[in-house]
Amino acid sequence: MIDLFEGANRFLSNFHEHPITYNGVIYPSSEHAYQAAKFADVSDRQHVAAMPTPNDSKEMGRKADLSKLSFHWDTEKYGIMREILSIKFELGTELASRLMDTGDHALVEGNYWHDTYWGVCYGKCRRGPHSADGTNHLGVLLMCQREELFSLR
Repeated sequence: MIDLFEGANRFLSNFHEHPITYNGVIYPSSEHAYQAAKFADVSDRQHVAAMPTPNDSKEMGRKADLSKLSFHWDTEKYGIMREILSIKFELGTELASRLMDTGDHALVEGNYWHDTYWGVCYGKCRRGPHSADGTNHLGVLLMCQREELFSLR
């Protein structure tokens, strides 16, 4: 199991800085692209793309007025992330090869910052200091992308 997207496995994180083009804009990371998807206006998306770090883009995304979108964010965010990851880990790229090199390991986006939607929070969650809680949607999407890559080889 790979349960932290750090060190040699940092490339699995959305905070790994690797440029991707999403909806015609080049973003420095998949986190930038994901956060930009929260904005209806292209100039706002370009502003997110210009943020110096993935964390800065996340902070900007928290300020987005989701009511301006032509869709409901909570029902579409999973599909948006899937689309972004398929771009990041496109067949034939170095990152796709690295994802495939994870073999059949379970991929778990472990964290301590209480992200129980995209990851699994270890340590300081509502169930106590040694339990894990979360849906791990990012890990699941990465494993699905890996499966797709293997099927296309």
